Amino acid sequence: MQMTENRHLWACALEVERQHGEDASSFALQRANELEALGAFEGARAWRAIHLRIGVLGAGGDCAWQ
Repeated sequence: MQMTENRHLWACALEVERQHGEDASSFALQRANELEALGAFEGARAWRAIHLRIGVLGAGGDCAWQ
């Protein structure tokens, strides 16, 4: 089964949350900012998407796995 980009980002968000706990959101945002400063805009975009999903997880929202 091939994972869609959306599912992959959710999986990453869950893993970052598992590894960093309460610091997951700030970790993802810091990583996005670091990559953007280096000109790695696609990587920064992915980390910002992960950051948004961590916010949904923290709010107890629906994961929307589709």
